[in-house]
Amino acid sequence: MFPRQKDEWKSNIALIDESGAEVTYGQLYVHTQDMLNVLRKRSIAFMLCEYSIETVSMYYSFLQVGVVPILLDAKTGDDYLQKLGESYHPRYLWGKKERLDIFSGICDGKILCEEGEHILYETSWDVYDIHPDLAVLLTTSGSTGSPKMVRLCYENIEYDSVGKWGITEKDRAITILPMFFCYGLSLVHILLHSGGTIYLNNSSLLNPEISKIIKKYGITFTTFVPYSITLLKQMNIDFNDWKSFRLSVMGGGAVSDEQKEYYDQFLKETDSIVALGYGQTEGTCTLATVDSKECPGKGMIGYARGDMKAYLDAPDDSGCGELVFQGPMVCLGYAYDWKDLSKGDENDRTLYTGDLAYIEPDGAIYIRGRLKRIVKIVGKRISLDDIENMLNKEFASNAFACVGETDALNVYMTGENREEEIKSYIFEKIGIYKNMITVKSIEAIPRTESGKVAYSKLQS
Repeated sequence: MFPRQKDEWKSNIALIDESGAEVTYGQLYVHTQDMLNVLRKRSIAFMLCEYSIETVSMYYSFLQVGVVPILLDAKTGDDYLQKLGESYHPRYLWGKKERLDIFSGICDGKILCEEGEHILYETSWDVYDIHPDLAVLLTTSGSTGSPKMVRLCYENIEYDSVGKWGITEKDRAITILPMFFCYGLSLVHILLHSGGTIYLNNSSLLNPEISKIIKKYGITFTTFVPYSITLLKQMNIDFNDWKSFRLSVMGGGAVSDEQKEYYDQFLKETDSIVALGYGQTEGTCTLATVDSKECPGKGMIGYARGDMKAYLDAPDDSGCGELVFQGPMVCLGYAYDWKDLSKGDENDRTLYTGDLAYIEPDGAIYIRGRLKRIVKIVGKRISLDDIENMLNKEFASNAFACVGETDALNVYMTGENREEEIKSYIFEKIGIYKNMITVKSIEAIPRTESGKVAYSKLQS
């Protein structure tokens, strides 16, 4: 998976945590050798992810040994974790002991090792057939309770990582986006493939210490989502602390005019560049990209990367159709439980994105709208239908309909006004910040003649 031990990397610092502790590539290799004697290949492991030396080291070893991790937010609710456990029967669990105790009622097992505050736990669930190409499983639409996972293969990760953005062993990156999110995980893959250093940050950009860390360690690279720019602006950062930056990657949604204006100032003051990226978890990460210096027009997401091919399905008279990507970054398909993990490539390396787009003769891709009811909030893909179903179940005396756009969720509600309850519930269950949620009371949910919710009327 990752390059085998390179003598010239042996003493390179691979990971630095918030306490200043360091791990070299040589130590990562030794950790993997130790795990070879502990782990059973082609098994599934749940990983409750936060950025720690222990967790990233274990992830590195899982991929090297051939264990397939399912990456989950360390704050994932107990009910959802148990539901996933019953769906996927993981052989191994990784996380802090107090979080893993919830599995004691549904499976037996034993602790294999302890590393800091974390434990590696082996369950009593049987090992089952796993396709030899399967590498990692990622959630698709936030923590909305669905067991649906994206099946990424080794080729997907290799293609997304090797030689990407010109990152070398001289680069130092800082984690801004979570590890269980494809853009955050991509940073980890890129740096570990390149022999560079990762500073493992778990703090929000609102933490004033981040600028000091960037200056102290000479950070050169990170990945952002548009909301990150809003936070940078709120912090009124000292650009001098960010002078070591040479490159940032922006993905996870459309950039507003206000965000672009501030980010242009950031790039000018730091003399760095941004690679604007378009991607989906099903496409491993970045499917199309463009350098910000090319001054892309509104809605332009760039050009298909490398060997990826972009085309339109069923274009209309104006030349707009569903954007489709074909190539080595498209995932194997979805999984809903452990029985799906023996399957190979069900997509024929073809991804229908659900985005309405137009493609210029030179290959420049412009997004014109969305075909599916999925929005991106703080870079995470959120199913509006999942949120509606959750609210209708939790608040049965009300009726709900949801619409949204990048970094904004509008909830329409009939019945008693429960605005604060609803905002708190959505934040607790899915992690959408309250200031991104608008709750509006209406007399009735508008519907079409066929009885379907008339979302266009709500949007207008």
